[in-house]
Amino acid sequence: MATFSGFPDPGSTRSTALDTTSASYISGSLSSTPNVFQDSISNLDTSDFYKFTISGSSASAVSFLLNGLSDDARLRLYDDSGSSVALQTASSSSDGTIPALLARSLNAGTYYIRVESISGSSTSYNLTLTANVIPTDNGSGNSTATALDIGTLTSSYNAIDYVGNKGVVIDTDDYYKLNITNNGTLNVSLNGLGGNANIELYDQLGSKIASSTLIGISPESIIKSLASYLLCPGLSWWQWW
Repeated sequence: MATFSGFPDPGSTRSTALDTTSASYISGSLSSTPNVFQDSISNLDTSDFYKFTISGSSASAVSFLLNGLSDDARLRLYDDSGSSVALQTASSSSDGTIPALLARSLNAGTYYIRVESISGSSTSYNLTLTANVIPTDNGSGNSTATALDIGTLTSSYNAIDYVGNKGVVIDTDDYYKLNITNNGTLNVSLNGLGGNANIELYDQLGSKIASSTLIGISPESIIKSLASYLLCPGLSWWQWW
């Protein structure tokens, strides 16, 4: 992780945006390494623009996390033409200020992320930018009928894949079918998230028997004692929007 602070105040327009690609900051396109920009907004400085690029021959899963807040704020994503692509708001609550998480898939190109004051709000913030190239689909279908059959589970199984319902790549669900031949405990974990995703465990009749539905990018986990039979863990996604 790289953290940047004390830089010149980002401009309030795309033409005066802070260029994250420069050698003073990321020195190129976004990557899987989180880059954190620390600054503030107020009723006198209502918006900060950051310019960034996505590289590569395929789309990337990009996430923007806005936290460290003391008041309301908003994230807004623009493409290179200035068209608004996405919006996400962080709002105050009795438990503090809820972070804004904006995640979607983007093609290679130049984009801008804007941190906005809401109704004259004043707050410091941490803006974290990451991008991960979307892996090739490994054959995990969008239903139990098209689930990827990984066979009898005798040891650990690991997979890297992608789900998302916003952006240029739409893949809302991934299903994996597995066979348990002995009674025991099944441990299913989901991590490395850039957006909100959940996991669900179904039996061979299609009945849901366990799930993990934490909010945000926290890792998900299911630990379930099982008798030997066919199972189909499903992974589903929804986006705060």
